[in-house]
Amino acid sequence: MKYRTLNFVLLIVIGLGTLFFSNNFGLIDIERTAVITAIGVDLTAENEYELTAQIAVPEATDTNTENNKTQISATGGTAGAALKKLANISGWFPNLSYCNLIILGNDLVNENVVKILDYFLTTFRLQDSALIAMAEGTAKELLAISSPLDNISSFAIQKIIIKNKGFENNVVVNDIKNFCTGYYGVAKSSFMPIISTISPDDNKTGSPGSDISGENNQDISIPTASNQSGSSGGAGDSESSSGTTDLGSNPQQLLSADRTALFKNGIKVGELDADLSFIFNIFKENMKGATFELKNVSTGGEPINYLLTVFNNEAKIKIT
Repeated sequence: MKYRTLNFVLLIVIGLGTLFFSNNFGLIDIERTAVITAIGVDLTAENEYELTAQIAVPEATDTNTENNKTQISATGGTAGAALKKLANISGWFPNLSYCNLIILGNDLVNENVVKILDYFLTTFRLQDSALIAMAEGTAKELLAISSPLDNISSFAIQKIIIKNKGFENNVVVNDIKNFCTGYYGVAKSSFMPIISTISPDDNKTGSPGSDISGENNQDISIPTASNQSGSSGGAGDSESSSGTTDLGSNPQQLLSADRTALFKNGIKVGELDADLSFIFNIFKENMKGATFELKNVSTGGEPINYLLTVFNNEAKIKIT
C-alpha cells in the first residue's frame, strides 16, 4: 500500500514537472515580444485596413520612472494580414493578451465592422472583455495624442470609458464580445462610445484631422519598397506599407466619450448625444448616485437651474 502511494505521488510530480518545463520551453523571449495595449483600425484610400498597434515600452531608470509608447502601423487586405505584416516589419511577436482596447476609425462608418471584429473575437490571443470604441477622426491619430491623464493614450481612453458608478453615467460602455453578440442576435444591432478630443485651453472639441502627438511618443520609420532612404513618412505602397507618420508636436489633449454610435447589421446608422446616452444607460442598467442637470426651469419667477441626483434606479425593459 505504501509503495502504491509513493508511486502515485511520483507520477503526479513527474506530470507537473513535464507541464512546467514544456511550458517554459515554449515561451517567447520577452525582448522579442511586443506587449500591445491597444489596436486602432482605419480604412485606407485603397480600401485596405491599416492596423496601428500601441506598444508599451518600459524604460524605468533611477531618474525616470515613466513608460514611453511606441506606435507602429501596417496595412493589409484583412485585419489578420495587417497584423501579420506588423509582426514582420517590427521583428516583435504581437502579444494581444494585454490588449484591452480596440478603436475603429471614422472611415469605417459605411463598412460592416463585424468583419473586422470577428478576427479579434475568434482568435484566442485577445480577451473577450476588450473595450471597443469609435474615433471621431482616425484611430491612428487618436492613439498618438498626448493626454494629461496618462502617458499612454490607450490607458487615458480606458480611464474615461470605465468610470466608478455615480455622478456621471453618460458613457455607454461595450466590449467586443457583447458587440458581436448583439450583431448575431435577433435585433442585429449594437453600440459603442465615440471618442473625441478636447483642448484644455478653449474646451472645444478638436478637429479629427488635426496633428496630435505626445512628448513620450516614439515614431518608428521603416523603409518600404518604394522608399529606401530611411526617412519617416507615409505608408508607401500596399505591398509593404508600414511605419508611423511623424505627427508633429501639439499641446496635451483631453478626451470625451459622452456620445454613442449606434449600429445595425454592423453598419453605423446614428448617434446619441450626451443626454440621450445618459437616458440609454438608465434603461440599460441600474444606477446609483447618477446626476443630471435641468436648465432654465420655470418656477413662476426667474428661471432656475437644478442638479438632480438619482439615488437608486432599477432598469426594466418589457416588449409587447
